[in-house]
Amino acid sequence: MKLVKFTSYRLLATFVLFAAFLLSDLAILNSNSQIFIWLAASFVLVNAVVTVLRTHFLNRAIIFDLHGVIAGEGDYWTTRYVNEIPGMRNLIKNLQMKGYKIALLSNNNWEAHQAWERKFGLSTLFDETMVSGEAGVKKPSLAIYPIMLQRLRVAPCNAIFVDDKEENVVAARKAGLHGIVFENIEQLKKDLRALGVSA
Repeated sequence: MKLVKFTSYRLLATFVLFAAFLLSDLAILNSNSQIFIWLAASFVLVNAVVTVLRTHFLNRAIIFDLHGVIAGEGDYWTTRYVNEIPGMRNLIKNLQMKGYKIALLSNNNWEAHQAWERKFGLSTLFDETMVSGEAGVKKPSLAIYPIMLQRLRVAPCNAIFVDDKEENVVAARKAGLHGIVFENIEQLKKDLRALGVSA
């Protein structure tokens, strides 16, 4: 329901912008193709503004591990027998709509990451993704967390890191982030609420 509401706001903004274009130039109504072009241009512009605002002005983030948090365990390299944890995708979308940048930080090489991308469409789910093979450093090294925070433009105190491995969460806390050791989705929601995040 919240996703529908969020999409409705974008569509409403599109029609408001289109109406502004229309009032400034009634020639838009000369043909169906021109109307379509101006509607499409309005939609693209609205989404571009939303993207810029999310990138530069949201200052809170939740960073997730992939294995055991988003998709559970299975064949690490081929993603065989690996499925999304039920409810996790909706939880992430809800957090995004509440003003959080959502990121993925995984110990993985780029080739294996592409297999996960093909199966789960990670780039459509997260605002930012980073794998250790790309960063040149692995969790639980303290050096990896600032790299992700810099990409997100978020201060450590405004970020929450979620991982199923306690050593990675301990390292994130040492780097100044809040940390949650993931066990299951209900426990995650409870721990998020304890940090002031309604999920």
